Amino acid sequence: MASRYDLICNVNGGSEHKIWRIKVRVIRLWRSSYFKDNNNKPMIELVVLDEQGGRIQCTVKSIHVYLFENSINEGNVYMLENLSVALNSGKYKPTMHEFRMFFKRETRVTLVEDSSIPLYGFSFVPFVEILNETKDDRRLVDVLGVVTGKGNLIEFKKEGKPCNYVVIELENIEGGLKLRCTLWEDYAFMFLKHLEDHPSESYVVVLQFAKMKNFKGSVGVSNTTYNSKLFINANIPEIEDFQMRLKSSDSQQGIQFSQLSDHASLTLEEEFLERGVYKSIADLKEVTQNSVFVTIGTVRDIEYEYNWCYRACMFLIVSFVNIKVK
Repeated sequence: MASRYDLICNVNGGSEHKIWRIKVRVIRLWRSSYFKDNNNKPMIELVVLDEQGGRIQCTVKSIHVYLFENSINEGNVYMLENLSVALNSGKYKPTMHEFRMFFKRETRVTLVEDSSIPLYGFSFVPFVEILNETKDDRRLVDVLGVVTGKGNLIEFKKEGKPCNYVVIELENIEGGLKLRCTLWEDYAFMFLKHLEDHPSESYVVVLQFAKMKNFKGSVGVSNTTYNSKLFINANIPEIEDFQMRLKSSDSQQGIQFSQLSDHASLTLEEEFLERGVYKSIADLKEVTQNSVFVTIGTVRDIEYEYNWCYRACMFLIVSFVNIKVK
């Protein structure tokens, strides 16, 4: 007898005519828009989990949002039927599945009751695996650890808008490894408010769907803008189990909550932008000696026919650095 639904591990792009039917819990739901378009609603992105722990990303495109936005809620279990399948080629991948799924106009969504599917579906990545990365990784990871250090809240402006972050240090139990974790905006305020409102001997943290970032040769993690989830001393089995192991381990006596230096809290790009001397493009034209400055500009056009410096250019800029800011 054929199964009444498909498992996520079996989802593939092999057949265009296959009608996929999956029973899943929505463990994360967020809205995102790659382009500012007031005429279209932001896409709905989902990470769903099945009974065997398989995870896959699903997308409701802008043109279909009105059909499904009132039918899907984070935490619920649904039977999803008739979705299309494509390669998982997004910039940041919240799952390691080779494929992702898309809702169609014909997709059917049915709410079901099923407690066999876990609530969160964590897939923790060992610290050693993250620390051994040699470059930024595009997959999103789940991490679990006890806070052993915290920096101050860092405030700065980007394009005139206030930005905030705080760096914390997480430690695992078994190997005593430490991992740098940067919390941005609401996640930073959530963490600091929890520390203020709930004094504790220790703080065990889960950051789900975190991105890996290289910092001065060492890879750490940070939250993403839309889809990360932060748990602090939450009443969930994974944190409760970690707390029990922490109390029974020899490392409990050695864990100290240290203050991290603000200087170490900045990435190379942030340090350059925050601590560098700013000059407008007009001011740069008046510079007569070798110096390093920060400026902000918009690329209006690119000259492909000539090299970057040619006779028509009246001013020679010694070095140009293309920096991606968060």
